[in-house]
Amino acid sequence: MEAQVVSAMGKYRTEHSTLEFSFHPERDCIPALQVNRRQPFVFQGLPALVRRLNEIVDGSAEQVVINCTSGFRAVVPYLSAFALIRGLRVVYAFEEAAELLIIPAVPLVLDMNKVEGYLPYLESLENGLEGSVEVWSQKKPYAELAQSGLLEGDEDGVILSALGEILLARYRSEYVTVRVDKRKAHEFQSATPDILRVIAKKFADDGKRENKTETKGHHYVYDDGNNCYRIYYVRDTDGFPVIYQFFHSNHAEYERFLRNHTPPEKAPPATTFRISLRDLTVEEVLA
Repeated sequence: MEAQVVSAMGKYRTEHSTLEFSFHPERDCIPALQVNRRQPFVFQGLPALVRRLNEIVDGSAEQVVINCTSGFRAVVPYLSAFALIRGLRVVYAFEEAAELLIIPAVPLVLDMNKVEGYLPYLESLENGLEGSVEVWSQKKPYAELAQSGLLEGDEDGVILSALGEILLARYRSEYVTVRVDKRKAHEFQSATPDILRVIAKKFADDGKRENKTETKGHHYVYDDGNNCYRIYYVRDTDGFPVIYQFFHSNHAEYERFLRNHTPPEKAPPATTFRISLRDLTVEEVLA
């Protein structure tokens, strides 16, 4: 209710700037974010909160400030961790005084190797896995994730913890990873910036990839539209796309491949590559 009242102000002019308030209940009211039941709080509320915050930060990180003044005590440490990991400012109304305590963005350098080394398993936990947390916590590498606080669960299933969501989002804000048929690995490393940009900015995004995927001659093909960018892929046993062919300049060559080749029956052995979103450099991810 308070957020709706503030958002009704629309634009508010100050001496030095104009503030614009907005609030969208369908996106900004976080379901299950309550403190009377742990299971929905951990399995639904915290992940939904972190994912909504990530959407906001990915749109304009330099403008985001985390206000930890009020809210459930169980949420405040996660908000603080989120701000530290994503490099955001934190404000807090200082006790009884009419002053703000401001904690600037910390130049925190994280070792992303751990996130990257466990990437397929972190991704598989995003949608949850059936089975008790006791069983999963004894399986490698999920045992290591549980020890690091990146896995949450109960007797029915396990999910990526809120901290895991935050770390994975930080990684994804800097890199995307793609799986490529080992036979095409060398060609992928020397691919042009244009095709790498399409793969990093569009193909690697689940929604964009699904929206532009077509079935052509039994192949699943990402068709970028009115250009020559075509990406052939098949899903592995975990459901992740593996690229086995791509084209960026020769439409006739693409058509010839479509006529003369059938898709693999299963995903081929793949090499995982990291693409920097900043400069599109490509590096192999070592297992």
